[in-house]
Amino acid sequence: MGRRTNTAKWLDTQKRWQINVQKDGQRRTFTCSTPGRNGQRECNRKADAWLDEGISGSVKVADLWQLYLKKCRDTQSRSSYLQIVSVGENYILPIMGRHKIEKVTEGVLQGIIDSAYKHGSYKVDYKQRRPQQLPLSRKTLLNIQAVLLAFIKWCRLQKTTSLRPEDVTIPEGARYRGKNLTAG
Repeated sequence: MGRRTNTAKWLDTQKRWQINVQKDGQRRTFTCSTPGRNGQRECNRKADAWLDEGISGSVKVADLWQLYLKKCRDTQSRSSYLQIVSVGENYILPIMGRHKIEKVTEGVLQGIIDSAYKHGSYKVDYKQRRPQQLPLSRKTLLNIQAVLLAFIKWCRLQKTTSLRPEDVTIPEGARYRGKNLTAG
């Protein structure tokens, strides 16, 4: 967030420190009646806290996704990075890429999981390796869920959202294909 460029001023008539700051078109006044420099520091601290807490939710998910991919490219292995890119292109961006991050709710995230379970990929040129009539496996849905939750956590750390998704679940009907342990 942008820091303030002014400092609190002492108002003799009202016997208090006062500072006016503006963020995203909204103006706020902070005051403190403690005399001396300690009062000025406290008033400035209040203004800084309000400026820093601000969550700028007007950014589109697709723009944040590109920044998230840059971070992942630097911190993940190549195979993990490619999987994150694939999940984003096939399941996340087609549904919520045009949304502003402030409009994303747990319902939207659950909708991504549910539509992936029901329809598979939304990317038109994506060649699916599975038969069309079968829904996605439970493991694939868990991978999509993990990428979604990691992305939202990253957005929260960037102070673009305050969303804490807790109830995003995998559909009960998601098939679990057991391992075939027979040799041959």
